[in-house]
Amino acid sequence: MILTLVKALHIAALILWSAGLIALPLVLGKHEAGEEQADYARLRRITNYGYTRIVTPAAVIAVSAGTALIFLREVFVPWMFAKLVAVGLLVALHALIGHTVVQMSERRGDYIPPSPLPLVCAMIATM
Repeated sequence: MILTLVKALHIAALILWSAGLIALPLVLGKHEAGEEQADYARLRRITNYGYTRIVTPAAVIAVSAGTALIFLREVFVPWMFAKLVAVGLLVALHALIGHTVVQMSERRGDYIPPSPLPLVCAMIATM
């Protein structure tokens, strides 16, 4: 029973984390150099809230539940280590998006985020 609950928590958090990693670059890509301050502030608040209050907690829960599953199921096989490399790539992409969100906040409108296409493609390939 506990194993099933941990697995369900892991899968739900992983879905939320993955959706956020795809959605955030797309939202950041909506920023244009000549937009008004009110539009920029709204975009910045949305991305900051999404990253800090939704996507990052989902990532922590997904990784924690996944780690618990490794020990609960005693899964120490080669494919698990390949999966952990993919999780490491997702964490690196997560950090890159976080860096972009911070740059948007600190530069107050004069920062143009990178194109979302390479990030989204890298995330989908990793997922």
